Amino acid sequence: MLLIAWCLLVYLICYNGQRVQDDAVKIGQAIFKSHWYKQGVSIKLKKYIMFTIARSQRPLEFKAPLLGSISLMEFMRVMKWAYSGLTLILAVTADE
Repeated sequence: MLLIAWCLLVYLICYNGQRVQDDAVKIGQAIFKSHWYKQGVSIKLKKYIMFTIARSQRPLEFKAPLLGSISLMEFMRVMKWAYSGLTLILAVTADE
């Protein structure tokens, strides 16, 4: 039961990290699709908008000391590592 709870906790952390990454990309796409360059927008505001679009091109990434990058891909890596470790322990301690 405790193992399931830990897996769920790691999944929820990684899932929310992935959602933040996806939403950060969507912000840049939404700004670009708003046709901000066609409307009467001041030069100063255009600079801020271009900076925001340029920043959103690079994925936002959260990192944890033991987990690494917080995303669903990292969750899969942790689960594979845990499964490999568990099968190794079971193979070594198995009675013959």
